[in-house]
Amino acid sequence: MLRRMLIPAFLCMGWMMTAAGAVALNENGSLRLNSSRMEWWHAPAWRQISLKGAALKKTGALETLSGRCRISPNHKAEFRTELRKTGERKWRYSADLRLEGKTDSLSFQIKYPVEIPVDLEISGKVIELKGEKTKGIVYSTPGHLREKSLVLVAGNSRFTIRGSFRVRVNDARVWSKEPLYSVSIQPEIREKGTRAALQLEIEEELLTSVPLPLASAANMGFRDEKADDGRGGWTDQGPINDLSCLQPGDTTLAGIRFHIADPGKLNRKSCVVRSTSRRYPSSGAVAVNDGTAHRYLMLLHAAAWVPPAGEKVGSVVVTYADSSRQEIPVRAGIDCGNWWAPRLHFPNGVVAWSGVNKSGMVGLYVSAFRLKEKAVKTVDFRPGKGVWMIAAASFANLRPGRMVGKPHEIVAGKMWKPYEMPLRYRKGSPLDFSRWTDAPAGKFGRVIVHPAGYFSFERAPERRIRFFGTNICQRLVAPTHEEADLLAERLAAEGYNSIRFHQFEKFIMDWSRNDTLHFNKENLDRFHYFYARLREKGMYITTDIYATRPIKPGDRIAECRSTMHDGYRKVLQFFSDSALDNWKEYARRVLTMKNPYTGMSMVEDPAFFSLNLDNEAPLFAIWRSIPELLPLIASRYEQWLKEKGIYTPELAAERGEKFWTFLAERQNALMNEEIRFLREELGVKALITNLNNVASPSLQVFRDSLPVLDQHIYHDHPSYPMNNWQPPVAFKQDADLEKYASAMRACMPVRIPGKPMMITEINYCYPNQYRSEMGALAGGYAALQDWYGLYRFCYEFRRENIFKPKAPGAFSSFPDPIATLTERIIYFLFVRGDVSAASNPPLCYAWKSERYGERFPAEFSKLGLIGKIGSVSAASKAKDVVKLDCSSPGWESKLPEAFRRADALLKRNAAVSSLTGEIMLDPAGSVRVVTPRSEVLTFRGASADGKVLKVRKAGAFTTVSVHSLDGKPLRESREILLFHLTDSLASGTQFQTPLRDLMLKSGHFPMLVARGSAEISLGVSGSGWQAEALRADGSTLASLPLRTTGSGIAFTVSTHSPKGCSMIYHLSRPQQNGTGR
Repeated sequence: MLRRMLIPAFLCMGWMMTAAGAVALNENGSLRLNSSRMEWWHAPAWRQISLKGAALKKTGALETLSGRCRISPNHKAEFRTELRKTGERKWRYSADLRLEGKTDSLSFQIKYPVEIPVDLEISGKVIELKGEKTKGIVYSTPGHLREKSLVLVAGNSRFTIRGSFRVRVNDARVWSKEPLYSVSIQPEIREKGTRAALQLEIEEELLTSVPLPLASAANMGFRDEKADDGRGGWTDQGPINDLSCLQPGDTTLAGIRFHIADPGKLNRKSCVVRSTSRRYPSSGAVAVNDGTAHRYLMLLHAAAWVPPAGEKVGSVVVTYADSSRQEIPVRAGIDCGNWWAPRLHFPNGVVAWSGVNKSGMVGLYVSAFRLKEKAVKTVDFRPGKGVWMIAAASFANLRPGRMVGKPHEIVAGKMWKPYEMPLRYRKGSPLDFSRWTDAPAGKFGRVIVHPAGYFSFERAPERRIRFFGTNICQRLVAPTHEEADLLAERLAAEGYNSIRFHQFEKFIMDWSRNDTLHFNKENLDRFHYFYARLREKGMYITTDIYATRPIKPGDRIAECRSTMHDGYRKVLQFFSDSALDNWKEYARRVLTMKNPYTGMSMVEDPAFFSLNLDNEAPLFAIWRSIPELLPLIASRYEQWLKEKGIYTPELAAERGEKFWTFLAERQNALMNEEIRFLREELGVKALITNLNNVASPSLQVFRDSLPVLDQHIYHDHPSYPMNNWQPPVAFKQDADLEKYASAMRACMPVRIPGKPMMITEINYCYPNQYRSEMGALAGGYAALQDWYGLYRFCYEFRRENIFKPKAPGAFSSFPDPIATLTERIIYFLFVRGDVSAASNPPLCYAWKSERYGERFPAEFSKLGLIGKIGSVSAASKAKDVVKLDCSSPGWESKLPEAFRRADALLKRNAAVSSLTGEIMLDPAGSVRVVTPRSEVLTFRGASADGKVLKVRKAGAFTTVSVHSLDGKPLRESREILLFHLTDSLASGTQFQTPLRDLMLKSGHFPMLVARGSAEISLGVSGSGWQAEALRADGSTLASLPLRTTGSGIAFTVSTHSPKGCSMIYHLSRPQQNGTGR
């Protein structure tokens, strides 16, 4: 099984535990305080004073060390130091340095990373180091004074150091650029600068913590049985996304003792959840009154719907026994973060607990908040932005120390080598797939849905077409004419026969106008030209009416004057007539304007084949996403209840079945009106679809009225612990094949027999190290299910990033060699149809009236790895389908025999094969696609076998595939394309650790390809075979030596060679005159 880890035990960044013998001398002369060190430094030379070759002597409670050392090019010294244990957790330290030469600056210092808050106490004064930039000197004892004490934290201990000395706290970023604070004890310099002496008394105080019961303030439990009812548990998202995986009882996390309350003993209440934007029961203050002065309040907590970094998710209000108050802000990205898939430790929040609920990985942070060291009367948790959840609290005497390791950086060298990526493909080369494009688009008339349920053409109904495309997004929709020519040529060479224009509204708008209904003339002209060039190259067009258009005052929307929020319209138009009117006017203008380069409007153009109404906007899923609109929704719901004659204040406050019926009516009414307007008033003939995300049975009743179905698929979609779309970026770094292709199969039940299925967004996201699996999984299973469209999301977002390439984002395929080459594999398997569609009568989940939140059972979706599946209404009379009531116990026993056998294998987590025998998936780490014209092996380990292709001595995670270029079976082919895919990352990419699950910096060009090699053998016929390693543009990099074997040919491939880097190989053998062989 491939590696699956949550919070790794060996992270460099973590709470440091107290070690035995907390204070000790090191052999180089430094003093160990748990896992930290105090070192002697000579400041003018900025050099550590270190003994070499000295012997550390231990006699009972005494440790001594002496010897000579060099402290600068001009200074040598005799150094003697000793440490004596004087009592329980008490020591006396002394040091004596006799210098050959003079100095006026020696220091005994400890360093702390600036990323992590540290509290010092200097002669009783608290100095908080919070990471803010300074002018260099944070604190310095005046020259005529001496300090009596310095309190430091190291690991899980608080060390009080007493003596007579000066203290200096420096911000090293100002001088050495190191992200460190140095805290220095400065000794007395005696005998005219030739001697320094220091004597210290050191006392250790261990970390202690006392759990603070939350019972008096608890307003929610951990388990939630019903979503959005304003009661229940955690964030009120239902049983698929609660915190029932957190076990009650006593626990120690990050060195702090916490008590997780048992909701069974507290009327199902165990935690505090606060929000100003979402409904939760009221919460009171926690009564303390224990008469004890506490230094720190420790929280086990997290947030949901998290605001931008630095903004408050809440605040802690502490009332002391003397009636004074202290309000402490709790900030997103500093003190805590999202409970969903947390990986990033924040300055004052370490991920201390993680678990897995029904939706994925979840976690909680431990944070420390400094109190005034007075007896506490009450603690109150006040809401801020988003939702703040407190699972437990404790008092502690210190903030445990942490340390930070160096980032893991990807650089060119032995393991990674630069990969050149020219902008143009060599015409006529093996990578020029435009040879198979049937241009121009629209030559056979409009695209229609054939009665058999596939795409064909009105003037050529016998021709079946699968669309293979990419998303052209944002600024890339309006390149210059020269850029458009180049891009259209490149996209055609990559085999695309369709383009989805997405998120383009803002980038053709005229921002000088007071509305969103007028267009920038230059950008509109560029858009139209690009559209026309793509069409000429054989690419059919699809888009959305709404994706990200803002609202401006001139739009005259009654309920909202202006907003830049991308998702505002998605919700608003369900409840606002003026918002719907504006949607219609925008659709009229975009779809009916003439394109001067085609002479047609989009409405008239047969190449404009499909239209989605509103991107990712099922009302069930988004109704609460805009807090400002919740009062409007409540008002419309109350009005609806009165119209139905069933209004009561209680019913109006509930979000139960009546509310879901209200949302369903709104969804249906809006969708029907939008379709009516497009068909009847604009004359749109393109195929219309909608509800392109959320694979839930509750949406199937709406999808059933559409001619075409659309979904979105992502594997290892990034999350953003601090600010959306900005580093750091978190990833799971898992393989989808390990989870029985969960990303692919999640959408399989959405298919309704008789309706073509498209996936207009799909990505196995960069920088997931297993993303080459997308070729076999997406290409193979989309073909097996007989889907009719796959669109990578996305090509790129900005035209500048094409012509001056930068490191890939999580979604951009253009700059990522692994993405561009897996697209070629998908072309062969899916577009060319090398993988056969399953021929079984579809197994269909029978939907009834599931409320939103229901999901297709995983046990059902896994059957899509075997044969064709989908869903139909329980009342459907459809023939040639196998209806299954998956809510009925033992439904698996009603499966056809082949599926029952496969179900038994699935339950054992064993390898399974499709009914066609062409795809085998083993969740232990491999997927194999074997067809007459293509074979793809994606695997972890040294070897893998197809029928024609055999791989040996591979390393790490690898994809190797072979494809017949002349259309003949591989054994008979004269021309074969081979891909050998390892991994690729941008130069200078930085991750928090080698696990690569948190990206700190995205790096820069050139892209680097991971080292990898393999022994390849092909069972092909004939003689005279030649092999070439190809560059990324399809030109020849180098010839490859071949060996003839008894069954064919054999050779070695390697991503790194003296002539450059390659993952592409072209094999061919010449025609032999007179033989035809």
